[in-house]
Amino acid sequence: MNSRERVTLALNHQEPDRVPLDIGGTGVSQIHVTAYTNLRNYLNLPARAPNLLFVAEQLARFETDIAGRLETDFVFVLPQAPSGYELVFEDLGEYEAYTDEWGIGWKKPKQGGFYYDMYHHPLATAETLSDFRAYRLPDPLNDRRYENLRPEVEAAYGRDKAVVLAGPGAGILEIYAWLRGYERFYIDLALNQEFVAYMLDRLVEFKQAYWTRALADFGELVSVACEHDDLAGQKALLFSPETYRTVVKPRHKKLFQFIKDHAPVKLFYHTDGAVRPLI
Repeated sequence: MNSRERVTLALNHQEPDRVPLDIGGTGVSQIHVTAYTNLRNYLNLPARAPNLLFVAEQLARFETDIAGRLETDFVFVLPQAPSGYELVFEDLGEYEAYTDEWGIGWKKPKQGGFYYDMYHHPLATAETLSDFRAYRLPDPLNDRRYENLRPEVEAAYGRDKAVVLAGPGAGILEIYAWLRGYERFYIDLALNQEFVAYMLDRLVEFKQAYWTRALADFGELVSVACEHDDLAGQKALLFSPETYRTVVKPRHKKLFQFIKDHAPVKLFYHTDGAVRPLI
């Protein structure tokens, strides 16, 4: 039984020959560059500079040799940044920093830093809906986003792996929080829900445009579509169940159903934390 067959059975609630194994097969099962380097060394694999999958979290892309040694079943495929965006690092004294394609600023301590934290939020000073309307989202249909997708999907499919295809950017609520900054984000959830609703609707449209093109192009080769949004911390929800069900859930439902309607894929949805009250 190959990986794709194994995963398909498991996702359909049937028993495969063994439990499918995922390391590096989704956006939240990756490995930090330091651990990745140490693991390659432990497995006596050739030393090589890690290929970063996510810059902010400093997560390394799982390469075929290490995936083969570990006998993983999933391959994660991620769209690229659009043309016109260039990753440039800045010197901020004790910090190294960069700005992502959304205009969000990230910085990491030069000494002892393991990942980047947000320090600039482009919508932090927005006060009216007009301010939010003036913000220009990245282009979800920029050709460069898709240049790597088909070759990577076909390569993984040709090795009989289960392909997990990611959407662009973080989850719709996460993107809003990062654009706004968490203090204003929480104020908006309490006092300015029209701001949240407006931006979430725009972000759903952004995601739908991407998924329409990607799934029309090679959706039949994809086993799992990957989306996510953190809804809780370690001990409690980030907001009330009522707020989630009023503001966020309708947009999640619209996006997730849209994906399922466009290809015979399973949906992988990740959230961190204590989400039992929502379940």
